[in-house]
Amino acid sequence: MKYITGLQRKFVLAMAIAIIASASSSAWARSNPAYEWRMQQLFSPDAEQLYREQQGFVYIYAGLTEQEIAQALDQHFERIQSMMFVATVLTDSQGNIVRDKKTGNVVVDDDC
Repeated sequence: MKYITGLQRKFVLAMAIAIIASASSSAWARSNPAYEWRMQQLFSPDAEQLYREQQGFVYIYAGLTEQEIAQALDQHFERIQSMMFVATVLTDSQGNIVRDKKTGNVVVDDDC
C-alpha cells in the first residue's frame, strides 16, 4: 500500500491553491496547462488517482464551467464523493462564459 508523504501533501496543497488562484484570474484561459491537467484528472484519472479516491481523497476542481461539471457528474457519478467544485465559471444559455459588463472579468460563483 502506497501512502502519500507529508512533502507530497504539501505539494498537492500548493498546487490546489495555485489552481484556485489562477481560476479566479480574469486572464484565465482554457488552454492553460493547469486547466488541461485538471480535465485529465477529472475525465481520465490514472490508476493511482482512482486508488487515492477509494482511500477517501477528495480532489478540488476550480474554474470549471457549469457544463463541464454537469458532464463530469453524468459520466463519473460513481466518483462524486471524491470531487469538490469551487470557483465555478458561470455560462449563459448557449454555454458561453459570462463576463462582467464593467470589468470584463469572468463571472465566478464562489460558493462551495
